[in-house]
Amino acid sequence: MRLAQQARKAIAGLGGIVGICALGMAVLGQNPAAKEHSRGVSTAADRRSGGSGYVGSDACSSCHGRIYREYKKTAMGHSIVSADPDAISRLTVPAHFTNGTTNRHFDIFAQDGKLYESEYAIGTDGKEIFRDTRGIQWLIGAGVNGYGPVVEQDHYLFQAPLSYYTKPQSWGPSPGYESLDLGFNRPILTE
Repeated sequence: MRLAQQARKAIAGLGGIVGICALGMAVLGQNPAAKEHSRGVSTAADRRSGGSGYVGSDACSSCHGRIYREYKKTAMGHSIVSADPDAISRLTVPAHFTNGTTNRHFDIFAQDGKLYESEYAIGTDGKEIFRDTRGIQWLIGAGVNGYGPVVEQDHYLFQAPLSYYTKPQSWGPSPGYESLDLGFNRPILTE
């Protein structure tokens, strides 16, 4: 399954129709037609992708300036962003959350300009049984209600167990994680 297909599904599943422009921006480096279209686009944008293929909205602005400026004024114009220091600054970190239903504990923290989420369990003896810490690559959502962190592993996208909810300014279970222990194993599928 290609990363570009997963990004399309993630956007559709987590916020409805984001728009062809935003989707194109999100997968610019993964789609051969978009690569051809983007020839001559700023090499600074290409360098920003860090190999992920995501070059950001700015990559399209030189040719599609009016659309870019109008779209950036909307909440959906910010619906998929790299989990960079600017995006992290809009979140409450560090944070801790305990899900009593699944008996799992979570830590969210930033380190060296990157966002991380840990899931762990504590045994009856008070000792940690396991800890799984993952770097968050993407935040999906316009921020009106919140952001859904996404991790990438082996070129596949996975929903993170916790999401950030904007109005209470707190972290809680991602949709579907309220009573299930899915860890970082819930793939974002194209079908």
